[in-house]
Amino acid sequence: MNNVATSTLQVVCATLLLGGVATADAQSSTKSRNTETRNRAARVARVALARELRDSIAHVMRAAVDDHAFPGAYAVVGDSRGLLAAYSVGHLDWAKSPVPDRHTLWDLASLTKVLGTTTALAQLVESGKVDLNAPVQRYVPDWTGAGKESVTVRHLLTHTSGLPAFRPYDQQTHNADSVAALIFATALERAPGDSMIYSDIGAFMMGRIVENVSGQRLDKYLSAHVF
Repeated sequence: MNNVATSTLQVVCATLLLGGVATADAQSSTKSRNTETRNRAARVARVALARELRDSIAHVMRAAVDDHAFPGAYAVVGDSRGLLAAYSVGHLDWAKSPVPDRHTLWDLASLTKVLGTTTALAQLVESGKVDLNAPVQRYVPDWTGAGKESVTVRHLLTHTSGLPAFRPYDQQTHNADSVAALIFATALERAPGDSMIYSDIGAFMMGRIVENVSGQRLDKYLSAHVF
């Protein structure tokens, strides 16, 4: 009887064990199927997002080229998982030139004005330290000359100050103080507010406002408050 009881107990234990293994296998299989379903749904959603992004980028960029905002561009959008969308439009120049692609090297020089100087000045306006409608001479008193008393901070930001677009100062000197003196002496070409002419000289004056108001050199201010 003892042998029979022991044998029966072993059979019961083995059955329970096998049942537990079967249950675990079933649960694992269900979990695996659920994971695969979620992964498949995520892939489908990502493909849809990529298609939507590419369509949106194409629409915006083609409209910009048609509007002569720029001759051509190459846009790339991605995240930590990789590329989502890429699109090329137009040419590298208004004249006959190659189509841009992912290997194109772009001149990014003027980004410092947008990302750096403009942001810094906007911060000072937001904090109440600079008034958009105040004359530039309030913050840079030694910037003098005919008509300059009427130039406001807003004029500089909107490139309507009347300052010329550019002067080849580098052909005269590479000394920073000498360049600054030449810029300060540059006369207005038009009355403030007359028309919009993109001006490197105006951007320099924006930087000088940031320095005078903050008490920091422009690169130091940008490092501490923007970048």
